[in-house]
Amino acid sequence: MRTIFITAVFLMFFQNKMFGISMPIANPDFNQISAIITNPTDEFHDILNPGIKQVEKLLGRKLKLKEKIVLKILQLRMNRRFQPTGKTAVPDYGKTAFILGLIGAIVLLIPILDLASIPLAILAIVFGNKAKKIDRHDRKARIAITIGIATLAFLVVIGLVVALVLTIGSVPR
Repeated sequence: MRTIFITAVFLMFFQNKMFGISMPIANPDFNQISAIITNPTDEFHDILNPGIKQVEKLLGRKLKLKEKIVLKILQLRMNRRFQPTGKTAVPDYGKTAFILGLIGAIVLLIPILDLASIPLAILAIVFGNKAKKIDRHDRKARIAITIGIATLAFLVVIGLVVALVLTIGSVPR
């Protein structure tokens, strides 16, 4: 019974016109609210796209596996439905970060240019975070941040190995 209730509640959000029921309300802000509902932003998208933990908290019980699968399928449908219709002139920080991260990782492998990968890795992390603020589902941004952090970590390991070799090599025998 609860599965049917959950499915019915979530299917309500997937009608052709979201909240398409016209109800006379004496609230002057209703037009603004209806504009937000029909054209949701990322903030409103988070409210309409709850996580499994939030749904479990609302229901007061754990969801069964079948209910979790249905919830995820409905969330995927909702994400596809609310994709922006037209591209805006926003710079593609995710792509830039990904390219900078790859170049930084490749430059790290060239012995003479090791230190040149530091600013590239830092820029990859910065641009990746900027891209994630714009679109939190940006894959290239996540990969760029991972590559940037891995490059910096590898540089630290190389630095420690070089310092260790220099220290051991300078000890008199």
